[in-house]
Amino acid sequence: MGELIPRAPRGQLASPVDLTLHDREGPFRGTSVNMSTTGMLVRLDEPIPSGATVRFGVALYEGIGEVVRSTEVDEGGAFLGIKFNSITRSAQTPGPDRNAAAAAGLQFGDVTRQLLSSGIAFADLAHALGESPSRVRRFLLEPSNPRYVEPPKDWRSSLAPLARERGGKLDRVARQLEQAAPELH
Repeated sequence: MGELIPRAPRGQLASPVDLTLHDREGPFRGTSVNMSTTGMLVRLDEPIPSGATVRFGVALYEGIGEVVRSTEVDEGGAFLGIKFNSITRSAQTPGPDRNAAAAAGLQFGDVTRQLLSSGIAFADLAHALGESPSRVRRFLLEPSNPRYVEPPKDWRSSLAPLARERGGKLDRVARQLEQAAPELH
C-alpha cells in the first residue's frame, strides 16, 4: 500500500473561481469545491493540464498556483487540484482603509465577481453588457495581457439593473421566509 501524504485540513467552499493561464485566452470560470491553506479543488468546464501555472481569484483572495491534478469527469468538465505557490488578500477587495477609494471607482472585475457569486449567469452578464461571453472574459484579463480589452465605458449603468434585479429577488425571498418562519412571530 502507498504511503499516505499528509495534507492540510480542508473546508467546504462553493465560490466562483477565475483562473488565467498566460498562454491561453481566459479567464476560465470555475467553482471551488474545497479549500485549505495549501490549495483548493476546483470544478471547471474544461480541463487544464497538470503542471500548468495559473493565476487565480477566489472569494477575497488571489494568487498563483500549480495544477497538480486534472481529472476529467464523465458528464463533462474536470476537477482540478491546485497547489498554492502564493496567495494574498485581493488588492481589489475593499478593506477598511480602501472604502473611500472603492466607492470612488468600482472596478469591473470586483463587480463582475460579486454579481457572478450572487448566482447571476455569465451569459446574462454578457447580455446586459451587449457583448459576447468571450469578449467579457477579455475584459477580466490583466491589462498587461495582450488579449486584454477595456470594458465599455457605460458598464456601470449596464450592470446596475442586473444587480438591482438580483437584489429585488433576494429581498422578496427574505420577506417570504420571514413571514413563513413561526419563530419570528
